Amino acid sequence: MVIYFIIIENTTIERMSVMQLASILKADGHEVRIGFHDRLGLDGLRAAIDAFPPRVVAYSVMTSEYARVASLNRELKESHDFLAVLGGPHPTFFPQCVKDDGVDALCRGEGDTALPEFCKRLEAGGEYWITPNFTVKYKGEIHENPLGPLITDLDSLPFPDRGAMYAAEPSLRENEKKMFFSSRGCPYSCTYCFNNQYNEIHKGLGPVVRIRSPESMIDEIVQEKIVHP
Repeated sequence: MVIYFIIIENTTIERMSVMQLASILKADGHEVRIGFHDRLGLDGLRAAIDAFPPRVVAYSVMTSEYARVASLNRELKESHDFLAVLGGPHPTFFPQCVKDDGVDALCRGEGDTALPEFCKRLEAGGEYWITPNFTVKYKGEIHENPLGPLITDLDSLPFPDRGAMYAAEPSLRENEKKMFFSSRGCPYSCTYCFNNQYNEIHKGLGPVVRIRSPESMIDEIVQEKIVHP
């Protein structure tokens, strides 16, 4: 199946979540591309979708971006037929945005297993609307599904697909600073931080803090230096 990730703007920082999901989806046999709205513009995104018709258009959305993402998605849906899936911080903490025009589904929390499962069910004609971690509009009803367990073994995940990100935004490849995640989760409960609520909604779903092995980190850094010197 074809999946097209759209990022609203280039902040000079690689979107790790999108690269991670791209590598997982490719490992499942899907075709994945990434497009930046601030590079391509509306007409460029429409042309890209024409050339590479996706079944799913996915957006990773921070709250500060949501209004622009929602507007862009509505404009794209005027001319193209796809399922719009939103993930990231905003849908995780504000799932009511699934009610907005043009939004078909939300992926809340970690999407490493949830998004591939959603795509698998969708491609097979299965009940994608009851996928864990997803809130889905289907036939006039909203299906709010429970969150699944957190990923415990970060070493089991493929390395982020930086090639797809650099193809979409070459300037990121030229940046001498690269980002690597060695862990996930925060052990603290600072009330001013989103992690407090994030940990609460994932309570009982696995350890909050998870750490990659040194060997895995070294392997990813070495691979990046070889593939994108």
